Amino acid sequence: MGCFARVVRTGVAAFLLCASLSGCLVMGGSQTTYEGKGKFVDRATLDEIEPDETTRAWLLATLGEPSEVARADGVEVLTYRYVEKKQDSVAILFLMAASNRKVRCQNLHFEITDGVVSRFWQDSSCTTKRTKSVGTGADGQTDSDDEPDARQAADTPV
Repeated sequence: MGCFARVVRTGVAAFLLCASLSGCLVMGGSQTTYEGKGKFVDRATLDEIEPDETTRAWLLATLGEPSEVARADGVEVLTYRYVEKKQDSVAILFLMAASNRKVRCQNLHFEITDGVVSRFWQDSSCTTKRTKSVGTGADGQTDSDDEPDARQAADTPV
């Protein structure tokens, strides 16, 4: 029985060593959530919009339904809000954990007069931010790095 127990202990130790060295104890995941209507509007699409030429119908066909519509004195303002939150994480059991969180957002406003875009802008109530953190299980220390991207000035014409 002593020899059998030694073989079993050696086998279990070898299995645990191989499992830990081969990355079998690595876990990871990614989660993305969206808020608002529509999708992120890229620079190429914004460059196609010409004040006093682009129609409300074109905006709706291209960008979809707005998040908000305001009307006053014959002027209509269509607001598109988009927020994308992405969380990536990875952990090596008992050794290290890391995560990366990115928030990308956009608030666009289009002023419509007589069915045509008269002006449009992006406001600064929205900022894009990246957060990175790395922790180690051995000493319990965690390093974090917040990197806010450049923030646009209030009512910046696009």
